[in-house]
Amino acid sequence: MGVSFSFRFIIDRHFFNDCMFNNPKSFYELMHISNSSGDFRREHNLMSEKIRKDIIAKNPTLGEEYIKSALNKVNEPADIEDISDEVTRNILYAIYYTRANPKKVTPMCILTSDNKKSDYLNNAHLKGVKNVEVKSGDEALKLLEEYRKLAFRG
Repeated sequence: MGVSFSFRFIIDRHFFNDCMFNNPKSFYELMHISNSSGDFRREHNLMSEKIRKDIIAKNPTLGEEYIKSALNKVNEPADIEDISDEVTRNILYAIYYTRANPKKVTPMCILTSDNKKSDYLNNAHLKGVKNVEVKSGDEALKLLEEYRKLAFRG
């Protein structure tokens, strides 16, 4: 059946580098969240395919399947993937995925590093947008832990 989580995630490279890379627990939590998601099983933790490919190439010791099992690629729309600015690209993905299901609004949460959070919050594309939040660093890691606990109870 799965768990209905309050947010679906967009994860950026800065969250990966600053919060996930040296934290195997975060990979485990993301894998468990993705596999336990009632609404988005194995498609819960989204990452730009461009960024995911780059992370896989730069981290061969982690293994491609290990990374892919925690970080699911976004599938659409293709024109967003062509945007060079990662912050804007992730915001537009988040906005798109809040409305991807015409029957239900899906709140999105962008996970990033503490150093990058203000870039998201100050981006013009996020101004006035409802149903998209930005969490960073320890706050984001705590959210992953809470979701993993929910998944075990669910």
